[in-house]
This record gives sequence, C-alpha cells and structure tokens, in this order.
Amino acid sequence: RGDRCPLSSRCVARMAQSPTLCLPTAATTAAPTSVRAIFAPSCALLSALLRCRRVELKRSAALITVACATLLDTMRTWNQSFATAAAAAAAIAAAAAHASAITAPSTTATTTAAAPAATPTAAAAAAAASITAHAAAMRSAATAMVPVYEEANSAGLGRYCAHLLADAVTACGGGGVGPAAERALRPGVFALLDAC
Repeated sequence: RGDRCPLSSRCVARMAQSPTLCLPTAATTAAPTSVRAIFAPSCALLSALLRCRRVELKRSAALITVACATLLDTMRTWNQSFATAAAAAAAIAAAAAHASAITAPSTTATTTAAAPAATPTAAAAAAAASITAHAAAMRSAATAMVPVYEEANSAGLGRYCAHLLADAVTACGGGGVGPAAERALRPGVFALLDAC
C-alpha cells in the first residue's frame, strides 16, 4: 500500500494528471497503436492512486474526473476515426468493383464474372476482421477503465462520482464509444450508480 513510500499531495496530483497530459497529445500525433499502449497503463495508474493514495487525493478529486473524461474522449475518438476509415475503405472497394466491372472485356464473361465475386468476398472478409479487431480493442480499453470507476466508488469521491457517471453515460449514448465498449463499461457504470 501507499504507507511505505510517502508521496506529497502535489506528486500524486501530477500523477493523476498524466492521462490528461499524455493522451490528447498522443492521439493527435501518434499512431493508434501507440495511443492504445498508453491507455491501459493510464487507467491502471488512476485506479492504483484511488486505491492507495486516498489521503493525498482529497484535494485532487477534480483531476481524477478530468482524467476519466479524457480517457472517454480518447475512446470516442478511436471509435469515430475507425468509422470514418471503414466508410472510406467501403467507398474505395465499391469504386474498384465498379471500375473492374466497367473495364472487363465482354469476350471473357465467364472468367470476369468469377473474378469480381472473389474480390468483394476477400474485401468483406478483411472488413469483418477489421471490425472484429476494432471491437476487441474497444472492449479492452473499456475493461481497463472499469477498475477506475470501481475504485472511485470505494474511494468515496462523493459528489464527483455523479460527474464521472454523467460523463460515462454521455460517452455511451449515441454510439460514442461503440457497442462493445458500452457493454464492457457497464460494471463501472453500475459501481458509480451505487456511489450516487
């Protein structure tokens, strides 16, 4: 626990602020895989602070709320960028299929009829694999977020739990973080409901 290594309130507040400082910068400048590499450790840091440094966090509860909102915004950004990329890939695949159908010679009707059918099937399989990988990544990120909400409930953040709950419900509404992440976030949302 935290009694073996004394830290000042200021140090703990800086640690609580780290997701807010790292993720927006990384989300705009880095590849999505490197941002995802920062996400889970940021959630683990917040949950460890809430579990072990309750006394030092008395004056920094608002920083926890902002850090959680930043984590949810990052998840929303991932989901929106994936949706945009998937729509662009579908449009490119449709244009390619249309172009190959137009340029196909009519003398080899039997061979060209089989070739375009194979290409959309391969594209559909690649799209399905991409959707599955995205859902798994969003589920993993939301699962990393749940202990933060559970520790916020047990740490007794009081009125800040209502703010955390409002942010989580807003992120889940309207497909903000996606259905896989919404299902994975439910235990944390219920823990915040218990706190309110």
